[in-house]
Amino acid sequence: MGIDTNTPTGQLMAGVMGAVAQFEREMMLERQREGIKKAHGEGKYRGRAPTAAVKAAEVLALHAQGIGPSLIAKQLRIGRTSVYRIIDGSVVKPDLKHWRSLVARATSLEGS
Repeated sequence: MGIDTNTPTGQLMAGVMGAVAQFEREMMLERQREGIKKAHGEGKYRGRAPTAAVKAAEVLALHAQGIGPSLIAKQLRIGRTSVYRIIDGSVVKPDLKHWRSLVARATSLEGS
């Protein structure tokens, strides 16, 4: 079905289709937000845990053994850029207990 947007009817049809698409997108985002809020309330939604920074000690140990960054990344299944950051000292090993308490606090605040 072709729509001729040079005519008033075609312009109306294109406008209506755009409005419907925007409405569907907003409804989807609203359902997503509701689902995340529900998961927070049930304690199931914690976000993404830090991965590479947790392995900082392993990265530094392997680097001290003379293993190259690419091989370290492959062996530990983390990104090569993360390995370079850890070696350069840009990444500090996270305090997971503190991270979990922040997530728990955020979850309880959102439930309020």
